[in-house]
This record gives sequence, structure tokens and C-alpha cells, in this order.
Amino acid sequence: MNAVERVPQIRLRPPRSWRFYLVDTLCASIGPLFITAFIAYSNLYPRIISITMLYMLLIIWLATVRSRYSAILASVVSFLAIDFFLTAPLFSFAVYYVSAAIALFVFLVVALITSQLAGMARYRADEAIESEHKLRILYELLRVYSLTNKLDEQLDCIALSTHRVFSTWGVIACVILLPDRDGRLQVRADAPITIENFALSDPERQEAQKVLSTNLSLTIKDGDAHGSILHLIPLRTTRQPLGVLYLRVKGGLPWLRNEVSLQQALNQNTPQATFFWAYLDEISVLTERALAHQQMLTNQ
Repeated sequence: MNAVERVPQIRLRPPRSWRFYLVDTLCASIGPLFITAFIAYSNLYPRIISITMLYMLLIIWLATVRSRYSAILASVVSFLAIDFFLTAPLFSFAVYYVSAAIALFVFLVVALITSQLAGMARYRADEAIESEHKLRILYELLRVYSLTNKLDEQLDCIALSTHRVFSTWGVIACVILLPDRDGRLQVRADAPITIENFALSDPERQEAQKVLSTNLSLTIKDGDAHGSILHLIPLRTTRQPLGVLYLRVKGGLPWLRNEVSLQQALNQNTPQATFFWAYLDEISVLTERALAHQQMLTNQ
């Protein structure tokens, strides 16, 4: 099972804190002022009109390295700095010449458009990297699954990989429940690996049986000291439910904390929820394939 460690974990982007926005605000405020001081000290404006492109370089850098917010703020600060420190009359926001006023507003519009375009380019690049990472997760899952032909080992790979992939989202336990010949759900694989075998409580088994019969997911808020939440999700294919996936979540993403928010995240087509359900569809297919292979070997 060491091969499971090669399955990448899903990335969790922490929310931006006030410190992040404070640094962005300082960079967007001090940067244009520093450039203005350099231009004024060197007496480069208006002798070299194009020297204002230095502000554009700063704006593009902030949009690609920091955030769109810092680039927009830098655009406004640059506009005010040029007007107040470089354009006659100095140290005043008034403008003597119409041509100078037009040039200032053109600069502001171009700066804002540049910050938006650079920010969008960075966002799309981040999306491409994230999509590649998610594809690698699915590829490594399939690769690990294909290393063995034994049903129990394949199910163990699925459970261990699922726990590993979504542990950054707060998943602390993953169990695959499959029905026996009498239709009673049995634990076939669980993660993480512990000394004691995993056992379902009677209430959990009853709720899992309901999920199997109704083919609808269920969320249970436990009243234990751990403050965890239990998701019972049917492993279903186009034909019928195969079993139930038992996911215990503690903390993690807000939309994984109850069934309503989970469905809302899916309906809103958020990237995280879309990948979550795509992953569940993938492990349902792999489970069906493993069971079909086992049935074929039994019939031989």
C-alpha cells in the first residue's frame, strides 16, 4: 500500500487574511510613491513622457504576483501621484491644461484595464495548474488500483486513496460498505489504517441501509466530543447502487459540513464540489469493475 502515498492530496487554498490585504495595500501605496520620487528627483517628467510606463510595470507585477486588488489600488495611487507631484501645478490635484488632464485619465483607464487583464491571465494560469493537479490525482488513483487484481486490495486502495486525497478538506475516515448476499452492508475497506478493525455502530448501520435502499446521500451530525460530521454517500452506477461510502469529516471546508451546503456547492458548479463528485463517480466505476472481476473469477 506504499504506492498510495504517490496519490497527490487535493490542494486547499486558505482564505486570505487581513495580513495579506495589509501587505497588498502597502505595496500598492508605497510602490507608486517610490517611482514618483525617483522620477521627480531625476527630473524625467515631462521630458520623457513614456517614463510613466514604470507605473505599468509595477501594476502588472502586482496583478501577476500579488492580487488584482493591489493592482487596481496601485493604478489609482499612481494616477493621483502623477497628478499631485508631477503635473503642473505641483502639489495640487488641479490641472492647468486639458491635454494633461486627458493624458492622466487615459493613463488611469489603461492602468485599470491592464490590471484586470493581468489578473485574469494569472487566474486562468492558476486554474490550468489546478486542473492538471486534479487530473494527476485521478491518474494516480487508477494506476494504484491497477497494481493488483485482488478485490480486497483494490478496495483498500480506493479507501486509502480517498482518505489521503481529501484529508486536506477535513476527511478523517473513509470506509467502503458493500452489501452481502442478504443485502446487509459489511465493511470491506477502511482508512486510515489502525490497530483495531473498524466497526459500524447500530445507528450508523441502519442509516447506511437507508442510503443503500433510497440511493440518496445522508449527513449526520454527531453529538460526540470530536465535533465531526458523517456523510453517507451511495456508490452508484447507471444501473444500481453498489454500496455506501462512509466519510467522516472534521472541520475542513464549510460546504462539507452539512448536506444542504454540499448540494448547494454542487448546484453552483464550484470547482471543488465538481471535482469531489467526479472523484466519487470514478471510485464507483472502479468498485463496480472490481466486483465484476471478482464475480467473473468466481464463475470460472
